[in-house]
Amino acid sequence: MIKEYIEKRSVEAVLAKLAETLSTYVQARRYVKMGYHDVKEIMDNTEKEIEKMLNIPPISKISDFVKKEFLM
Repeated sequence: MIKEYIEKRSVEAVLAKLAETLSTYVQARRYVKMGYHDVKEIMDNTEKEIEKMLNIPPISKISDFVKKEFLM
C-alpha cells in the first residue's frame, strides 16, 4: 500500500497524494500571508506538483474545482 502511494500507481494513491500536497500548499499559503516568506518556495513547489497530478486521468476531472477552490 505504501509503495503504491509513493509510486502513485492507482487512482486512490494519486488522490491521497493530492490531498496531502494540497494540505501542504494551503498551510504554506497561510504562512506567506502571515508574512513568513521563507515558505514561498514550498508553496511554489507544491503548486507545481499539484498541477502535474491534476493532469492524471481520472483526477483531471476535478482539476477545475481544485484550481478554483485551492490554487486561486
